[in-house]
Amino acid sequence: MGFIEKITGKVELPEPNGWEPEKDQFNLPFAIELKENWHIHWADIRIEMTSEDFEGFAESIISAYESWKKDGKPPVLPEMKRYGEYPDEEDFDHFQFNDRNNPKNKSGKPRFHFKKFPRTEHGKLFFEPAFQIELQKSRSDAPDGWYHLHYKNFRIEIGRKQLKEMAKVFQDSLEK
Repeated sequence: MGFIEKITGKVELPEPNGWEPEKDQFNLPFAIELKENWHIHWADIRIEMTSEDFEGFAESIISAYESWKKDGKPPVLPEMKRYGEYPDEEDFDHFQFNDRNNPKNKSGKPRFHFKKFPRTEHGKLFFEPAFQIELQKSRSDAPDGWYHLHYKNFRIEIGRKQLKEMAKVFQDSLEK
């Protein structure tokens, strides 16, 4: 979770209970989909990526899993161990300023955290790094007040009640 100094805001969200929009539950089954780009659905979160990034992501996950298996699949460790890294970014020291801010990987391509992220809903292949809240259209399986919170290539599905609670926590956190 990082090096937390203090928690400045928190809201308790309901326990996962599948897809129940009436109760602000938007958890979807795990799925990996390809349409205009790759979507990895994990509960109420969606990560979008290009084919190139999906390939790097998949290679990193496979490598991390194999390394973890060799270690005996420990459920926890006393200290953090990095099991996977994006291809061509291995051996960078992510805690060192020079490595962290090096915009190119070993192949001379942009490092992953310097890339722009795909979004095609609005006709653009790439979009500016933005935080965006979208009210979704009513559908038979989702009521009014269903939102998408987007930040770069990350999306969270959320209901109106949870959005209001989270907005209050954001505001309270800024005031502390």
